[in-house]
Amino acid sequence: MSRLPPTLCALALALALALAPFAVPAAPPPALQLIEFRSADCMACDAVADALAADPGWQRALQRVATITVAIDDSGAGREQAARHRVGRLPTWLLVNADGEELGRVAG
Repeated sequence: MSRLPPTLCALALALALALAPFAVPAAPPPALQLIEFRSADCMACDAVADALAADPGWQRALQRVATITVAIDDSGAGREQAARHRVGRLPTWLLVNADGEELGRVAG
């Protein structure tokens, strides 16, 4: 089993902690969204996604939020949304409520 670089481990931990308060209820909280900003050629995006996919705690947390992936590419797709949310680095995850208010952010 390969080990993740410390930076990726810290990112995964920070994101898990950001979601922890929302992972406790038995029923899904209403209208929470986790927005992932990434690009197809982002190696860090792939590495973090692979690490999180293997984490059972992360998988349980995802059952309690709606997830949206915004792919940013060279054609400009996703750039408007990224600018609106002030995303400067990839990958970035935002936790937002039904009003679009940002509750948490982890940027890679």
